[in-house]
Amino acid sequence: MDKWSKERIVLLGDAAYCASPMSGQGTSLALIGAYILAGELAVSKGDYQKAFVSYEEQMRPFVKINQALGVTAAKIMRSQEKNNFISWLLKYLMNFAPGSWIKFFINLSTKRIQRAANSIKLKDY
Repeated sequence: MDKWSKERIVLLGDAAYCASPMSGQGTSLALIGAYILAGELAVSKGDYQKAFVSYEEQMRPFVKINQALGVTAAKIMRSQEKNNFISWLLKYLMNFAPGSWIKFFINLSTKRIQRAANSIKLKDY
């Protein structure tokens, strides 16, 4: 969505920025969005429009990073549907690779998720 608020209505969670089930970040985004929105509403002292703008300015970069996780995961899953060399190689490696290789690739994925999850600095409201 281009904007997550209109007049006195504001969206958060999946209604505003669904990151796809493939990102694994939906609940985190919703909780962090609620925290920021509540904090900005408290700080704005009744100026809800100002609070909505601040909430969106803080959340949008965080949301984009986490949405990208879903896109990347979907591309990997989609590539496995095709009969091509990379798909075959991935299946082969998963079946015959030593456990240390599999652990390495899982750690790469986990690090991407961890970087995305920690890519926002929360205010202490």
